[in-house]
Amino acid sequence: MRKTKAHFVDVVPDADLRKKEAMAWVVVKRFFPNAGPVRLYRTVEGRVGCQLDLTVTAGDRKRLHQAYKAIMDAVVAERRSL
Repeated sequence: MRKTKAHFVDVVPDADLRKKEAMAWVVVKRFFPNAGPVRLYRTVEGRVGCQLDLTVTAGDRKRLHQAYKAIMDAVVAERRSL
C-alpha cells in the first residue's frame, strides 16, 4: 500500500492574487482544456502556489510543469524552487 504525503501550509489572504485567478485559468486551459478553476494562494512565508482541478496521466508530468511555470510567469512572475 502506498503512503500519502501531506504538506500543510499557512495561507494568508491576498486580494491581488484573487483578481488574477481568471487569467491563470486561461493559461491552464492552453495545456489542459478540461481543467477546472484555478485557485491562487500565498503562504505566510511569501511563497505563491496554486490549486488546480484537473486530471493528469503518468505521461503528463512535463505538461503539468509547463502549465505551472506558465501560471507563475503570467500571473505572479515568480518561479517555484525545485
